[in-house]
Amino acid sequence: MIASPVVTVTLQNGDEQQQITVKTDNRNQVKYDLLRSQKDWPGQKEAPTLWLTIIAWHALALAGPARDEPFELFNERCLEVYLSDEDGRRLTAAEVKRQAGIEADPTQPAPAAGI
Repeated sequence: MIASPVVTVTLQNGDEQQQITVKTDNRNQVKYDLLRSQKDWPGQKEAPTLWLTIIAWHALALAGPARDEPFELFNERCLEVYLSDEDGRRLTAAEVKRQAGIEADPTQPAPAAGI
């Protein structure tokens, strides 16, 4: 899992589209965990787009661009969401795996179970 990814969203604003890049943090991950348990939603691995959309919504709600906007409305306006760098450039699959610590290094011991 990428602990606090940078996420870019494309939002529909009337006839225009707005692209916003935001750095997420622990507060957004906790909000996702709370909503997931309340609504019995699937986990991050089963529904990665839902996870990204929720953490982006919460980060933007805290930062201002989506303040007081319910998730359902944000979700309807969210045309695209993806992991990015701070300039909004979409990360490649290799970059995502590297950030998540997925790439195995045969010279290093395997992580402990559950990590």
